[in-house]
Amino acid sequence: MILSFLNTAIENCVAAAGFSVGEFAALVFAGALSFEDAVFLIQVRAEAMQRASEMVKTGMLSVVGRDQARYNYICKEAATYCQNHGIEGAICSVANYLYPDARVLAGNVEALDFIQERAKDFSLKLTRRLPVSGAFHTSFMEPAEEKFGKALEEVTLEEPLIQFIQTLTVKSTRIQNSEKSLKKQLTLPVKWEQTMHHIYERAKGVLFPHTFEVGQESNWNES
Repeated sequence: MILSFLNTAIENCVAAAGFSVGEFAALVFAGALSFEDAVFLIQVRAEAMQRASEMVKTGMLSVVGRDQARYNYICKEAATYCQNHGIEGAICSVANYLYPDARVLAGNVEALDFIQERAKDFSLKLTRRLPVSGAFHTSFMEPAEEKFGKALEEVTLEEPLIQFIQTLTVKSTRIQNSEKSLKKQLTLPVKWEQTMHHIYERAKGVLFPHTFEVGQESNWNES
């Protein structure tokens, strides 16, 4: 019965979206990208981003703030602190919009240390350093754009059979715009919170869509 329900849900799916690298899975599901090409692009992307990460010591910090928390201000203060302490080209910015009052900030490790040490002053209830080696979805990833861009030129993306909602633009667009967004996604934030609002926005009285969240086996959810 469960398998039958899943098959029906898949056949009647009308839209797909993915978080960061999950956009490739969404493109495959939408019929816009072959599985083999997705694996190829993911590998090139990962290698290029890793090389970019090795140029400067950077990282990512998950934070949950109170209502008065101002994330862009926090990032600006952290970057200024780094610059005042002789760190040239210091960067700190919002990398992921997760849900209301939850963000992932990314940048120089010194900037992230600064934020954690002053979490209370910045009205942050929770801070947690992510186990990653780089500041993904920030301008620190610019060195990865060229190689990944060339890889994109080697594959063919078709118009999706269902809506593919980009987390960069928070809208469904034609596939040529998706190619540009996949490249820009390396250096710009993932707007997951905004994407969820887009998907679930309904007029009063209209039922919410039946949705599946598919990740690792332990992260599979249905609603």
